[in-house]
Amino acid sequence: MRQQSTVILPAVVLLLAACRSLGPAPNLTVEEENPSGETKIYDEQPESEFAESPSPEPTKEKQSFLLAEKIANRPTIPVFYPWSSNCGQSLWFDCDLLETPYSLIWTSAGIVPDIASTRTEVSREQQEMMRSDPDTLFLINEEWHYWNLAWRTLSPDSDFFLDEIFGSHVDSEYGETRVINFEHPDWPSLLAEKAGSFQQAGFDGMMLDWWHNGAGNGRSEEAVQAARMAIAIAVREQVGEEFILMGNVNWSMDDPTAQYMSGVFLELWKSDQAAEYSLTYEDEDSAAWNPSIERMEDLLLYWNANLGWPKIIAFEPWKITTGDYVADRSSPRNLQYARLFTAMAVVIPDHGYMLYADNNDDWDGGDHQHAYYDFFLTDLGSPISDRIEVVDGVSYKEFENGLIAYNRTNTTVEFALPNGEQVSIGPLDGLFLGDGMGQ
Repeated sequence: MRQQSTVILPAVVLLLAACRSLGPAPNLTVEEENPSGETKIYDEQPESEFAESPSPEPTKEKQSFLLAEKIANRPTIPVFYPWSSNCGQSLWFDCDLLETPYSLIWTSAGIVPDIASTRTEVSREQQEMMRSDPDTLFLINEEWHYWNLAWRTLSPDSDFFLDEIFGSHVDSEYGETRVINFEHPDWPSLLAEKAGSFQQAGFDGMMLDWWHNGAGNGRSEEAVQAARMAIAIAVREQVGEEFILMGNVNWSMDDPTAQYMSGVFLELWKSDQAAEYSLTYEDEDSAAWNPSIERMEDLLLYWNANLGWPKIIAFEPWKITTGDYVADRSSPRNLQYARLFTAMAVVIPDHGYMLYADNNDDWDGGDHQHAYYDFFLTDLGSPISDRIEVVDGVSYKEFENGLIAYNRTNTTVEFALPNGEQVSIGPLDGLFLGDGMGQ
C-alpha cells in the first residue's frame, strides 16, 4: 500500500520475526487426490496456531492486478521479505501491513510434500489476496536440486531420487537434505508443469534457491550450467513472459540463463559477521570472502542489463554484527550502510527491491531477520528517470517528488542538478531528498 510519508529520519522500527522457513507451511486439508496435476483450490484455511477470523460475508469479486500493474504501483522504496512468515495473522504473507509494507514476498506455502507432484494447494481467500493486492508480488519457492527430508518426500522408485546427501547442508541449521537427480532429462519438464500450476493458483512467479553453478554437490560447473539452462528454457516456454522466474544467484554474474530469468535474489552473504565492507575490488581480502561495495554495484548493473522483463532485483546485503545482533541493527554504522544500500537498490536497477538483513549466523532460529527502517517509508512518488551517473561510484535517480542518490566512495561529493541546484552527499551514504531539497 502506498504510504504518504515525505520527511524521513534515520530511526528504526525493529521487526523481530524469523524469516526463512525451513519447510512449507502446514498443508491444507486434502479430501481427494488430484492425479491430473491441476491446481486445487480449497475453501478451508490452513491449520494455524493463531486464531482465525470469522468467515466474511460474501462480497463481489475484488479487482485483480496484472504483473505490470503491480510493479507500476510499487512504492518509492519497495521492501521485500524472503521466506516470509505470517507475522501472527490469519493468512500467509500477512507481514505486508500498513506499518511494514512489503512489495515482494516468497514462501513455500502452497507446496505439497511430494517432490514429484505438480499439485498446488491454496485456499480461495489466499488466491484472491494474491491477485487483488495492487502492489505486492507473491512468489513461491520450489526446490530444483535438493530436498529436505523433514518437509518433503520423494519415492526411492522415482527417476528423480538419488541416495546422495547434499554436502553443503551437513551439520547446518537446515537438517538433512538430499540431491535431486536434476540432470534427468524429464526434470525440466516437471518443474515447468509445477510453474504452470503455481501460475494458475495466482502466484506472480517462482523462486529457485542456489541458482548458480556451485550447486552441483561436486558435479562440474559445465554440467550444472547445462541442467540450469534446460530448466530455465522449459519453465519460460511453459509460463510465458507474465510470470517471474527468479533465482538466488548470490554474488554470481556472467550467467547464460539470465536471458530466460526475469528476477534475481542477491543474497550477499559474507564470511565474517563483524567485517566492514571493502570499498573496491582492490581492497578485497583474497584470504577471506570480504566483498566490496564496488562489486555490489557491478552485480546490480549486470543483472539489470541481462535479465528479461520485468528485471526484478531483490538486493540483500548483510549487516555488520559486532555484539548484540538486535541492537546492532540500529547502530550508526548499520544505519549508514542501510541508507547507502537502499539508495543503490532503487537507483541502479529498473525494478529494485531492498532488504538489509542480519547475517545467517546471527541467530540459529531463522534467516533474513531485519529491521524495518523508517526511511523505507520514504514517499517521493515513482521514478521519472533512469540512473544518472555523476562520477564513478556516485549516481542518482529522479522521482516525481524528489531524488535519491548514493555515494559508495570514501569522500563527500557535491554536484549540480540540471536546474542548477547543488546537492552534497557524504561518503558511504544514501540521500533521500524531497521537492525543495533539504528535506
